[in-house]
Amino acid sequence: FLYFIGIPGAMSAQVHKYAEYLGVSLQQYPELYSLMEAGLKAPLPAGWEIVQDGASHYFVNSVTGQRQKDHPADDMYRQAARRQMDELGARSPVASQVTPLRSRGQNHMDLRSAGGLGSPPPSSPPAPAA
Repeated sequence: FLYFIGIPGAMSAQVHKYAEYLGVSLQQYPELYSLMEAGLKAPLPAGWEIVQDGASHYFVNSVTGQRQKDHPADDMYRQAARRQMDELGARSPVASQVTPLRSRGQNHMDLRSAGGLGSPPPSSPPAPAA
């Protein structure tokens, strides 16, 4: 679940940040907006939960014990975007033109939390806005 605040354009800004995080330039590939929006809204797969550790968050698979900073669906959306860019005639332009936020120390949870978006586990109430 995502928790939206009623600020016009907040979702659009988050979609653009998420696309940048995955290494996708929506300015160059506006056709990928709906894919990036779906990635940002992606629910956690079965067995995954979000754990808060102080000010940071991470994802844990309760079945395998795997822990990671990235949302489990991020790689799927990244690969889908690259396939679509290839179909549009791209030759890996995004990797050279956009520095993914991931390499700048930001993760998917940071994007979901920014501007009032959040993705807490369904059993938890939304985190209070900072």
